[in-house]
Formats: sequence, structure tokens, C-alpha cells
Amino acid sequence: VAHSQGAVSYAFLEVVDSFDKPVANAAVKVDASCGAGGALLTDEKGRMEKFPIGRGDCNTHDFTISKSGYYPIRDIALFR
Repeated sequence: VAHSQGAVSYAFLEVVDSFDKPVANAAVKVDASCGAGGALLTDEKGRMEKFPIGRGDCNTHDFTISKSGYYPIRDIALFR
């Protein structure tokens, strides 16, 4: 049985509200087949410097951003 190789690369993610203000401590849950990511938080500027994206055997299926007082958002199109 042959297996392709998986790898995790990192991207920059910034979470802002509808007034373009940063959302600090927003929970970012990354769903990847190899367990990369998990539950992460944005910093005080609403940023995540190392947003994990899995490729190959380690596909990132989707991610969800949530914080109390805001509607959660789930993105699946970015990785398809």
C-alpha cells in the first residue's frame, strides 16, 4: 500500500469585526486529518502568525472561528 506524504505549512490569519477592529482571543479550531492545529487563539491584535494548513495525507478540512458576543464562522472553501 502506497501513501502520499503529508506536510503542514503555516499562513498568517487576521480576525477583524464588521468595523475592521481586531478580535483578540478569538478561538480558531482547525480540523486537519493528522491532528495539526486543534484549538488556537488569536493574539491581542486579532492575529495568528502561524495558522496551520495541512497538505497531502495531512489535509485541513475546515476551520471555525468563534468568540462570545460574535457569530461563529466556518470556512471550508479555502481548502477545496
